[in-house]
Amino acid sequence: MPVYFDGYKHPSSNKMSWKLDQFCCGCSLRTGTKVIGSLFLLGGVSVLVYALVEISSFNFRGGDALPNQPHPKLPIVSVVMSVVAIVFSIPVLFTSNINPNPRLLVPLLVINILSSLTVIAFFLYLAIVKSMTSGVDDIVGNIIIAAGLISGAVWLYFWLIIYSFYHELGAMKEQPLLDQQT
Repeated sequence: MPVYFDGYKHPSSNKMSWKLDQFCCGCSLRTGTKVIGSLFLLGGVSVLVYALVEISSFNFRGGDALPNQPHPKLPIVSVVMSVVAIVFSIPVLFTSNINPNPRLLVPLLVINILSSLTVIAFFLYLAIVKSMTSGVDDIVGNIIIAAGLISGAVWLYFWLIIYSFYHELGAMKEQPLLDQQT
């Protein structure tokens, strides 16, 4: 039976280490990193296309800096965030396919942990504020909060897969090659 989650203390330190041995469905961490990098790239491209279509449909009035829309800055922020997702997912795909260099995974690890914790904190805050103001009778609001918390947990799982692959690559670099052992 494979071990999916391994929380243990490293013998040389008192720090707790959280690593996975494989991606879901029994796939390797390399395959999981390829899937996650592809999902981030696909998501970044699709959000970029959608945001650019939204920006192109703005009705600018003679000389206004921002159009007369309910949330005019949202597509601009979406463009920036999608470009960041695209730029940071390309090294992940490069690392998992061509060059196993663990340093190329660090930017996505940093961005992904910040994003996942921010999403979880935002939806927890939203749940607290909603329950204090309108109660828990609104089913649509509860579904949105649950979906947000689940998506934050999925991002955290993706981070854990890439983090485990990062450590797997680091361990591979420390081991000598077979012909160097003799």
